[in-house]
Amino acid sequence: FDYNNPSANKVSWTSGVVRYTGDDGNTATRTIAAGNATWTTGTLFICYTKNATVLTATTDPLVAFDHDAIVVATYKGDKALDGSYGRTIIDGGQLKTGTVIADQA
Repeated sequence: FDYNNPSANKVSWTSGVVRYTGDDGNTATRTIAAGNATWTTGTLFICYTKNATVLTATTDPLVAFDHDAIVVATYKGDKALDGSYGRTIIDGGQLKTGTVIADQA
């Protein structure tokens, strides 16, 4: 995630891969496209929705916290970007929770 890119009050992200345990118990893998969103007011929630290949940007908490959605970042304009949103993030071989990092736990 990158703030003020490609211009002021925009947040952008590169492409990546999401892996999770699907409803059938098997590992689901989705390639997520790069994208960007514009902040205008309030909190912009950047979410992954199950089975999607893009991230969704919304200011609507009902969409952001839907049962099939996970908030992966929030943006409040300018440099106010939170890419961890207080949850555990698995980044390569590391688990990150707040300020605690466990390498290949």
